[in-house]
Amino acid sequence: MLRELNGSVDFHIYGPHEDTAYWLECKRLICGLPSNVTVHDHGGVSAQNVVSVIQRHHLFVLPMRDENFGHVVLEALLEMAVDKNIRQSADTSEGSRP
Repeated sequence: MLRELNGSVDFHIYGPHEDTAYWLECKRLICGLPSNVTVHDHGGVSAQNVVSVIQRHHLFVLPMRDENFGHVVLEALLEMAVDKNIRQSADTSEGSRP
């Protein structure tokens, strides 16, 4: 998928590398990406930093087959809901100014 994208792409990976063989395969694929794609591996994220990490990005992808409950999906949805409510509150308060 990343090979087909045009323009400059910054792809950020978060999470521990629990399966060494799988991560080595990922690194091999990363090395084969075109020059317009830059990959940043950040490793794991502490629970208190998850929301701030989500806020800094435009797209959230969870390419997992084994996730029995998508905690990270729930966290992303909650962040979107909170952000939407904050923006709506700001728009409402700005509209009521004299």
